[in-house]
Amino acid sequence: GDPATDASDACYAVGVTRIYFKAGVLEGLERKRAAALADKATAVQSAWRCFYQQRAYQSMRRGTIKFQASSRRRAARTKYVRVVAAALISQSARRAVLAART
Repeated sequence: GDPATDASDACYAVGVTRIYFKAGVLEGLERKRAAALADKATAVQSAWRCFYQQRAYQSMRRGTIKFQASSRRRAARTKYVRVVAAALISQSARRAVLAART
């Protein structure tokens, strides 16, 4: 009657301070435990790789955006300087024409 002492089909027996397993049962449990730990370790590693790669991607993206902004700023500044120089030349030529008339 008592499940702890009935060893006909039980794979284990519970004592006062210990649990006793039949041959091979503990190894099966250890395999299951190792498989569960491996699954959890894989999940942790995957989460870390995801975090690390996202951080690296964001850093690269920020650098790219800064580089693009700098390039656009330089191009706009160059264009502005050329327009101002052309305006000054045009104004100077106009003033020369007007000065020659008088």
